[in-house]
Amino acid sequence: MKKRDYIDESFQLGSMKVSRRGKEISIENEGQSNANEKIIKELANEYDEMINNVNKLVEDIRELVSKCNPLEILEYAYIDFTSSLTGITSEFQLSMENIHRGKELEYIQSVLVSTENKYIKNENNDDVEEIKKFEMIADKINELYTIMQFYFLYHTAKMRENNVEEFNEEEEKFLMESQSNMFFRGDRYPVYEIPHLNELLEVHSDEFEKLYGITTDDFINGLSNIQKSLTRINLGEMFEEENKAFSQMLELYMKYEEFKNGELSINESYTEEELIKKFRENSKLDLEKVQLELNSQEKNGKKEYEKKEYEKFDLQKLTNWPIELLEDLSFRIGEDDSFYSSNEYAGWPLIELPVFKKPFIKIDGKYYCFDYYSLFDNIYRVIQKLFRGKDSAYADLWISRQNEVTEKIVDDLFKKVLPGCKTYISNYYPKNGSLKQCAENDLLVIYDDNLIIVEVKAGSYTYRAPIVDIESHINSLKTLVEKADGQAGRTLEYLKSSDIVKLYNKDKSEKCEISLNNFNEVTLMCVTLDNFNEFCSKIEKLKFLQINKNTIALSIDDFRIYTDYFESPLIFLHYLKQRKLATQNKALYLNDELDHLGMYIENNIYSKMYENKENSHLFALGYRERLDEYFGSLINSEFEVEKPIQSFPKEFNDIINLLDVSDLNEKSRLANFLLDFSSDEKNQFADGINQAITRGKEINRVIPLGLRAIPICVFCHQPDIEDMPEKLTSDYTKSTMLELHDDYRVELNLFYGDKMNLNDVKFKFYEPSNIKTEELEAMMQMGEKFALSRIETYKKRNNIKKIGRNDLCPCGSGKKYKNCHDK
Repeated sequence: MKKRDYIDESFQLGSMKVSRRGKEISIENEGQSNANEKIIKELANEYDEMINNVNKLVEDIRELVSKCNPLEILEYAYIDFTSSLTGITSEFQLSMENIHRGKELEYIQSVLVSTENKYIKNENNDDVEEIKKFEMIADKINELYTIMQFYFLYHTAKMRENNVEEFNEEEEKFLMESQSNMFFRGDRYPVYEIPHLNELLEVHSDEFEKLYGITTDDFINGLSNIQKSLTRINLGEMFEEENKAFSQMLELYMKYEEFKNGELSINESYTEEELIKKFRENSKLDLEKVQLELNSQEKNGKKEYEKKEYEKFDLQKLTNWPIELLEDLSFRIGEDDSFYSSNEYAGWPLIELPVFKKPFIKIDGKYYCFDYYSLFDNIYRVIQKLFRGKDSAYADLWISRQNEVTEKIVDDLFKKVLPGCKTYISNYYPKNGSLKQCAENDLLVIYDDNLIIVEVKAGSYTYRAPIVDIESHINSLKTLVEKADGQAGRTLEYLKSSDIVKLYNKDKSEKCEISLNNFNEVTLMCVTLDNFNEFCSKIEKLKFLQINKNTIALSIDDFRIYTDYFESPLIFLHYLKQRKLATQNKALYLNDELDHLGMYIENNIYSKMYENKENSHLFALGYRERLDEYFGSLINSEFEVEKPIQSFPKEFNDIINLLDVSDLNEKSRLANFLLDFSSDEKNQFADGINQAITRGKEINRVIPLGLRAIPICVFCHQPDIEDMPEKLTSDYTKSTMLELHDDYRVELNLFYGDKMNLNDVKFKFYEPSNIKTEELEAMMQMGEKFALSRIETYKKRNNIKKIGRNDLCPCGSGKKYKNCHDK
């Protein structure tokens, strides 16, 4: 696909130029500017004033929230958030207001559990005034989060202005990004929440029974009910009784209209008053009584709704969990004393919120869950800390089981996306040539000529707020990614140490032998249990980490998406190669793993986009939008959203599908070669196959197909025509390679059945070094002969005697005729 070379919009910020071309945003440094220093000085001077404004805003919100009915304001925040998502199908579509309204609920709940409640219930409470108060609180929270987006500009400016010795520009950039990422919620699509937690927690069922008398299944069923309740908006329940009253009124009206039309057909002079009076008499209806009954139903409906109003949040109705578990996962009003105890950032949404520690709230003896994301993003680690606190002896067993199940999940995912692959888990090999000291690799995956060296990290990413402890975030990345990358790199070095190396089990018994000579593609991968894909997607760009430039880092969440997205193992491997190459592109700076996939779908060889752009960062904008829409829809079977895919011609797709299920050696090498074709080349390839089949039938023999500037010769074999012997297809391909000075050339044989369905594929890759010295001269002569034959055939088909000097040479070299066979 051709890259856009025009700018849709741009603006200048000091020495930085920000430009947008379609879905790409690039930031370029155009040199040093005095304007930068001026901006920094102004921001530094305003720092103290901004701090005071934030602290006052925090206190105002706390005071207002403390005077609210807790259940009413939480329900208001829940409805406000869910209504703000109407029409939103992708994270990309979220405005800052949407994001901040998403934070409203978690912040209000955090304030409630950290503050004494001063709400006084009486009959004089005005619903309208209460709603106005809630709206004021929502506006102030939105203002608070908006300020937080800019706080770090002031923070950085202040540190630079004060010449703080420990100021580190790279670390400060990382701090800003880490803190900004704390405002985003939703580690995985809803359809994956329950399966993900079930897989991880299933191994801890005995501990659930020991501590709470329930199984993992009981716990997961409760979570499933909570998910269904919080993601289902049923306004019908709210207006159930009113709907009954309305239906009765509508039925009465329709009867009157029927009566009226009948009477008017007899006598058109009736007035409306006369008709109503006559209708009353005929129907024997007391309309005043009917109206009183309807009013009574409406009042009863409101009372009934008030009874059911909070049932969708009531955990004792949604789950069968014991009170002890609900108690351990809930804060009471005013119970938490940590949120406002910080001297510097008390009550700021930059620090860890109480809802991250306990997702539920206890009000008037009942337990409630209002916040979907605080629950599902954190519950696994919350349970881990809970078990560790109640049973310290289980802490080590939790870690052991966690590591085992995480490795098994990753192994199963590879087996799903690469059917028939061979995997080796927990592989040991000698350090310094001696088995006395062994190093370990978590997982090796072998598929065709692909070797994937995988390290799996089940450790937790820090829960500490970046502004309080940025070092913990750096250390988390070093532990979970840099260390894993180093282990994968060490395994690769061992595999390179000899033509054939041995791997061992933990007891040092021999497991298998491996030779790198058998693989055309070797990929290093780090797969993490915790999701921090905003950094994994560009891990090699973080300068404080030492990462191999070919390493792919991603979370289990994103890997699970890949295994559901890719139906073809060979297309997955082609994407994996592009994803690996993208790590070498200095300009490509993506903030989400699915932006990589989105760019692949739209651009195919996306790894080369802007690769020569120096001093700039390319940010993807909206490439994952269609993926969000598709995966977001899977939770609801009533919605059907088409999966975004690359579009291939049928003839091309048939080859890939057949290769997928074949046992041909190096089939992924052929697939990568073909899948690298541009859209135009794929269409040219498909058209060429159809033309070769048609022409073959006409002349009753197989004819070779070549593509301009693409090193491939295709032979379409079909029934009832003269076949081309294997030696001739081989000689034709090799001689053409020599004639056109190719580095390599592919011989592709396609075998079609009676109904012209593709039944088989055979192929070979040739390099000049494959040709024996004694064959070289004959092959070169043959290549010249075939080239001249192609030129003559071209002239006959196009009924021309001479080829234009600037036309492409029909020999297939891709050169102009004047630079090729016109010499």
